[in-house]
Amino acid sequence: MSEAPTERRKHARIRVEFRVTLSFVSGRVAGEGKLLNVSQGGCAIESEKSLKTGDYVSLLIHPADQGQPIAIESAAVRWVRGRDFGVEFVKIRPGELERLTQFTDPTKAGGGTE
Repeated sequence: MSEAPTERRKHARIRVEFRVTLSFVSGRVAGEGKLLNVSQGGCAIESEKSLKTGDYVSLLIHPADQGQPIAIESAAVRWVRGRDFGVEFVKIRPGELERLTQFTDPTKAGGGTE
C-alpha cells in the first residue's frame, strides 16, 4: 500500500488579482506584477521582471478595495516558472498580517481556494 504525497503548503491559497509592487530588499525597485494567489505564508506573482530562486524582495500588495497597500517587508523567492514565481513571506508586521488575513482566511475571503 502506498501513501499519498504530503502537501507542502501550510496555508490554503486564495485566488486574487491584485497589483503588486516589487522591490529588492536593498530598496531598488524591481517593478510591477499581478498577484495570482495568496496565503498567510506566501503568494504567487506574475511579472515581466526576471527574478531567481533565492532572491529576497519586499512587496506592496494593492487590494482593489483598500487605500493603503499591504506591506511585506521581506519575502524569499522559492520557485520560478516563466513569468510566474512564488514567494514565502519572511518578515511582515503584525498589523499588516492582520490585514492580509482578511484575504487569506477562507471564511472571510471573497475568492476561491486553490
